[in-house]
Amino acid sequence: MNYKFLAKNGLSLAFGLGLLGLLATLIPVFAGLGPFNELADEPAVRSIAPEGDIFYYGIYVAFALGVLAFGAALVLGLIGVFSNLKASKMSLIAFGVLAVLFFVLNATASTDLTPEMASIVNNPDYGVVGDMSIYKLVSAGIHGTLILLAIAFASMIIMEFRNFFKNS
Repeated sequence: MNYKFLAKNGLSLAFGLGLLGLLATLIPVFAGLGPFNELADEPAVRSIAPEGDIFYYGIYVAFALGVLAFGAALVLGLIGVFSNLKASKMSLIAFGVLAVLFFVLNATASTDLTPEMASIVNNPDYGVVGDMSIYKLVSAGIHGTLILLAIAFASMIIMEFRNFFKNS
């Protein structure tokens, strides 16, 4: 598929794919509503009964469409970058800076847990399991988000001052 085809028919294709997903979700729901409605009104009974599985198709379809959209965005983005490398130079530099920032934050993330966190980790009552690499990734992600938030806030203020003095 080329760009002109997607520019002309992309919205129709997306709408049709969404409609097919909706039909794939609603057909099992409507076909299984009779047995589902005959279940007891208690949520515990409905959650473990096989008749309650009629709603899982919607989750599967939504997940599949999300994966398809992510894959298409990734592939089309890479095609756009490699089709015009000169124009994409700044975007590639920004992506590289973000990657370096994340790897530095991940490498410097602390593995020390507070006593409260240590009592929760690997406790079967809470269902929290994992090794320290997960906590390092989460810590790096939180710190990276805070750094980028501070940069965005500072750039908003700086640009407002710049625009004020430039236009006056």
